[in-house]
Order: sequence, then structure tokens, then C-alpha cells
Amino acid sequence: MDYKKVSLDTLNSGAVIDLFNEEWEKLLENIADENTKSDGQREVRIVIKVKPDKNRQSAKTTVEATTKLAPVKPHESFVLLSGEGGKVNAYVSDPRQQELEGIEGNVVEMKGVQKHG
Repeated sequence: MDYKKVSLDTLNSGAVIDLFNEEWEKLLENIADENTKSDGQREVRIVIKVKPDKNRQSAKTTVEATTKLAPVKPHESFVLLSGEGGKVNAYVSDPRQQELEGIEGNVVEMKGVQKHG
């Protein structure tokens, strides 16, 4: 009988390679994602666990692969704060800013940002 020694490509019927390939694709997709930090470090981690039986005649093997990806970049904006009677409110635009009636009924803020109304 021809016995094969365990290697990375034979361990758990080649599962290590399949798991790596899946996680590698996730990593590459994360690099291509414009919503992530371009120079953020990513990693693929492969863990092989071996638990021998009491007689040391055989061992249970478990393989797993995980990926640590760059997180999605946070979205930044601002809100304007205004106090009324001891209560603070937040606004996406300045409530004190006057609006002018523009061409064709569009409302145009004095700052030049156009709103459709």
C-alpha cells in the first residue's frame, strides 16, 4: 500500500488550500473597495489544530482560515446646532439662512446650494 505523508495539499483533503483561496478573494475584494482605507493592512490567517488521541496513534485535525480586512472608511459630515429655550437641536442646514425663490420655482439657498422644491 502506498501511504502518503501529510502535506499542506493533502491535509484534510486539501481543505487548507480551498479555505485560503476563499479568504484571499475576500482580501482582494476589500483592497479594491473604494470605501476602505487604501493602505490599511489586511491579513489571511490559517490555523491548523491537531488533537492526538490518548494512545497517540491518531489525531483529529481541524483547519480554518480567517481574514482581517480593512474596515470601511467612516463617513464624515456636520450638523449645525442651535439652542431654543434651553434645548439644543441639530440641523442639516442652517435654519437661520434665508432662502430665495429661484428660476422655475426651485428654492436656492443664499450659499448657492440648490434645493428642489
